[in-house]
Amino acid sequence: MSLFWKNGLVAWAVFVTLFGLVLAGGGWAPTDGPTRLILQMLGGTTFPGDDRTFRASVGLMGAVTFGWGLTALAVVRYVIADPEPRRALLGPVTMALIAWCVLDSSLSILNGFALNAVSNVLILSGWVAGVTLSKPSAS
Repeated sequence: MSLFWKNGLVAWAVFVTLFGLVLAGGGWAPTDGPTRLILQMLGGTTFPGDDRTFRASVGLMGAVTFGWGLTALAVVRYVIADPEPRRALLGPVTMALIAWCVLDSSLSILNGFALNAVSNVLILSGWVAGVTLSKPSAS
């Protein structure tokens, strides 16, 4: 795996982890500013700050995304450490990400957040490109 793709997959996982942390901030009023901005960009919605269920849902979504990013980072580091025998692990992880993208994007579109589906496809594309274009190398 070339250094470019090693770094690219690590950067992708770090981005997802940080995005999850930002979303998790929506679970608490003093830290919900970045989450409000993201929600407005994705669907033009206002953040119902007094809706505890909405706030808890966004915070939980952020916590799950944060954990998902850390898991992806662990997988990437594991594969990078010994690429030849471990590369097969990337296929099932890719299938899991495709399943997430289809489900999350479908629900986003059904609920009027089509722009979120676009961002999902971009996130998935970053992973798929890194996995597909990386090739085992002697480095």
